[in-house]
Amino acid sequence: EEGNCNIVKELTESELFNVTFEDKEYTYDGTKKKLQVINLPEGFTVEYEGNNKADVGIYTVKATIKGDSNYIGTITKEATLTINKAKVTITADDKTSTYGDSLAYLTYETEGTIYGKDNLNILLTKKGGLNVGTYDILVSASNPNYEITTVKGNYKITPRKLTLADLNGITFRDTTYTYDKTEKTILVNNLPEGFSVKYTNNKGLNAGEYKATATITGNSNYTGSVVKNAVLTINKSPIIITAESKMSRYKEELL
Repeated sequence: EEGNCNIVKELTESELFNVTFEDKEYTYDGTKKKLQVINLPEGFTVEYEGNNKADVGIYTVKATIKGDSNYIGTITKEATLTINKAKVTITADDKTSTYGDSLAYLTYETEGTIYGKDNLNILLTKKGGLNVGTYDILVSASNPNYEITTVKGNYKITPRKLTLADLNGITFRDTTYTYDKTEKTILVNNLPEGFSVKYTNNKGLNAGEYKATATITGNSNYTGSVVKNAVLTINKSPIIITAESKMSRYKEELL
């Protein structure tokens, strides 16, 4: 009686001489990457361990190959899957505003691709200072899947034109004195630190009216000047002259 005899043998590397399982590098793009066994013979199967990765890293991937029904046992191959960081440059936009105004909203530009809904935790910070000058706009960002280059911007605060509204609280008022042989003036009150004032026709000694002007110049945060006017009045000093009483006899010489 004849019967079928199915001969099987141990799977060895020699049966996989044409099979390759090689290292491979990718750049992060938000999608899963994998390694594959190439030239797998018909009927053979493979199971992977540590494959299908999306995040940046270096992964050891195992491929366990099983032969068809003519073989028993398995062979395991290893290869390295490398996912490199995606490169992104973030540049802060230059901004400007006028002294005393609200600061401009900080914005930035990106070069390179930010994939999907990835969050790079971008933070823009203007270095301290509200006076006229140029300040750095700093950029910070982080995400483990990206190689991030940051480029700072400049924030420029320009001088404000000095107006009467900027002098709220400063006084230069009409003032009246009485003549007393001393020189009189009117002073600007509540002048802010760093401001200066130049007076014209603001000194009087004798009785009369003097039309005084005060030219006020701001500090380095302002351009131009503002003129205020006031009247300096020096009144005459009142003098009372009283005649003394005298008496003489008729036909005598008067005293």
